[in-house]
Amino acid sequence: METNRNDLFVQRDMGIYIHIPFCKQKCIYCDFPAYQNLEEYYDTYLYALVQEMTMFGDAYPKSRTKLVDTVYFGGGTPTELSLLQLEQILNTIKTNYNVSPDCQFTIESNPGEVDQAYLKGLHKLGFSRISFGVQTFNDKSLVRLHRSHNREDAINAVQWAFKEGFQDINIDLIYGLPNQTIDEINKNLDIVSYENSLRIHDLLDEIRNELIPNKSIGIESMLSDNILIRYEVIIKEINNERGKKNG
Repeated sequence: METNRNDLFVQRDMGIYIHIPFCKQKCIYCDFPAYQNLEEYYDTYLYALVQEMTMFGDAYPKSRTKLVDTVYFGGGTPTELSLLQLEQILNTIKTNYNVSPDCQFTIESNPGEVDQAYLKGLHKLGFSRISFGVQTFNDKSLVRLHRSHNREDAINAVQWAFKEGFQDINIDLIYGLPNQTIDEINKNLDIVSYENSLRIHDLLDEIRNELIPNKSIGIESMLSDNILIRYEVIIKEINNERGKKNG
């Protein structure tokens, strides 16, 4: 039996996810739909996105009345767009949907690709939460991962975001990197403030299909399952301690 999609809006608040599939530099391990060097298509994509948001509301009228309590911009790298382009998307959401006064607006970003003025503009637009794809604070590992930032960029971005009013700053880290040591993981975690939320991913889970054939990253030096399990235990203990201090 075919489900009536209007029924999905009956008993729950609604969240909106906006996908921006553009990146300055595609990460070697990324399997999300994201593409670099497509700046000429930004406006075209934005036009189609705005049209789709409006058409969805027309097709499913109940979506317009449900309270929207979260809006999440992911990618790709949403901060590849200008502040004006982001504002156009936000205005379309607010015009077509019932956005809660205390709705949480989150945006993903890469350190090194935003400056303090841009972060100030994001906060002014209404974004209250930002998630930085730091992955590691080790410069050598960042080069191996084909990241566009360095350690200093990452630290600056987090500090700038805090100064510009972001109270909820998430930092993404990856463990299981080639040649990574427990000391590097500990140093990564030491840098992250207890005020920051934290997501930690196992690199092997993210790159299993794409990275293994690629010898340029040093796959022969990937960590064994036993060492990864040790990392998981250490990270769990540290996160539990973070929770106690934040609680």
